[in-house]
Amino acid sequence: PEHHSMPPSSDVPAVVLGAGDMGISEMRPFLEDDMVQWALLRFDFGEGGFKRQKILFLHINGELCPAVRRGKANELTAEVKHLLRGDGGKDPIHASLEIKRGEEATAEKVLEQVVRYFIVDNNTDANPVSWLLKEYACQIKEGSGSKGALLSTDGEPTGRGRRIPGHQSVKLFTNGRDALKAVAEPMGPWNWVFVRPDAESLDLVDGGADSIDGMLQCATVHDDAVLFGLLRMGFGEGRLRRTKYVFVQANGTKVSPVFRGRAG
Repeated sequence: PEHHSMPPSSDVPAVVLGAGDMGISEMRPFLEDDMVQWALLRFDFGEGGFKRQKILFLHINGELCPAVRRGKANELTAEVKHLLRGDGGKDPIHASLEIKRGEEATAEKVLEQVVRYFIVDNNTDANPVSWLLKEYACQIKEGSGSKGALLSTDGEPTGRGRRIPGHQSVKLFTNGRDALKAVAEPMGPWNWVFVRPDAESLDLVDGGADSIDGMLQCATVHDDAVLFGLLRMGFGEGRLRRTKYVFVQANGTKVSPVFRGRAG
């Protein structure tokens, strides 16, 4: 699964919280009942020429999220869904499902609600949900490399998956030019970036969607370097929304005055 959420004070639609190959049970610890979140889940059903891949868009509309914040976040659902559909929003999504509590995110409960969208040709089981659960368990077993993955009583594969916390669980960019372009977009996936002081190579240091806090942390870590950065900040909503850009030069405390002068 790949999991995203609406940050409380950011000008981007979503930040990546985690991703993995152990399915719904691995994703569940990320779910918060007081937040609006979104996730993509991939299901593989069938074998050989009958194998089919189905993509589910999961909207976690946390019932404990304050009404105003929930409403503002939900306005971005369509945009986030488009973003998660890949380049140009062209990758298919076969079903969408909304839940309000993390406890609703179990394999059995999810597949019961989307089974009509996930019919596969070679299913001979009289109970289609049961067949889908068995296929799902096989998928998780193959992804984890475990030969003993079995279904528990609630339809979940047994065993623990790995957790990938933080916005840096997925590195979106590997070069400075692409990262700068992303920050320059009014609703780009990153709102800050730091590069090395080389106008030709623009070597990427780091970037993210956590605004000033992320930049500060990065600058602190690289206190032996001079970094050039771009920060995007959004103010207002709707037609009154304005986007401002800030150029940042971070002079590390351990940088010599001579090198600092040359870099600047």
